[in-house]
Amino acid sequence: MERCAKLTEKQIKELKTFLKEKDRSQKETRRAQAILLLDQMIDHEVIQMTTGYSRRRIFFVDRVIC
Repeated sequence: MERCAKLTEKQIKELKTFLKEKDRSQKETRRAQAILLLDQMIDHEVIQMTTGYSRRRIFFVDRVIC
């Protein structure tokens, strides 16, 4: 599967700050984690184990951010 362009440093910083905020839902947190892991070219199986997302959901997130 072809990967999309890398996130900018600003986008990465925003996502990391987002993850540190306490008032975020689990759904929002898992999505942000998946985006960061996809940007780092982490294998889909590792992302699935880390976030609990199904393979289908990971591909959906990947397509949305590209």
